[in-house]
Amino acid sequence: MNSPGMAGDLQGMNSDLFSGASVSFGPQAGGFSAGAVNFSTLQPTLSWQSEFSATVGSLGKNNYNFGQSGSLGKFNFSAMHTFRSSPSLIDGMDYLDTSGLDYSHDGAGTNIGSMLNLRYQVDQSQTISALYLENKGYNAYACTEFTGPVPCGYGPGNYNDRTFKMYSLSDNALVGDTQLAFSYFGNQKRVSEQLSRSICGRCFGANGNQRCQHQQRFYAERHPAGSAAPYAVDSGKH
Repeated sequence: MNSPGMAGDLQGMNSDLFSGASVSFGPQAGGFSAGAVNFSTLQPTLSWQSEFSATVGSLGKNNYNFGQSGSLGKFNFSAMHTFRSSPSLIDGMDYLDTSGLDYSHDGAGTNIGSMLNLRYQVDQSQTISALYLENKGYNAYACTEFTGPVPCGYGPGNYNDRTFKMYSLSDNALVGDTQLAFSYFGNQKRVSEQLSRSICGRCFGANGNQRCQHQQRFYAERHPAGSAAPYAVDSGKH
């Protein structure tokens, strides 16, 4: 997940896809002289096995994991799919906030993960393995502070989504008394920030996209020309 001597970025990873973790002390292969933290996924098996778990919490929190492993001749595999939802206390609540808009708020977050682990035994001395792992996350921007005349807020439709992918291909072979290993691996991370904050009905989006235009139309419909704004911010203090 990271190069030797560099810290790994676990923020985009979905920990629900891991079946275990361990800590190794001392020098490790690949140049890790101070030890390593190892994460393991569901491994391929010879017999067909299935697993499923689910939990439900307060405020609508829920998650589930489904895994399957087995083999077909020399081909072994394991696969897992996970889902986790974390609603917010303010989901669905309509009220006016510091954005100057009265709208239905959303602060929910979701994580969806998928993993596929393949292993093919060419013969008694050679094995080819492949791993693909993906996580997609979504979080709505919501502010739960209430320290002024109205609660703080950013306006409707503000969120961020992120995608993380990791893949690897390895070939292990025994030639005489020599063990040979070839590995190819990589990862991709994408984060999309959709933040177009509104103050007193005016949108201050960093990208000047259609999201600001949508919020401005929303404000104009709620507060026609000539009507007083429901909440005002002293620009000299901000």
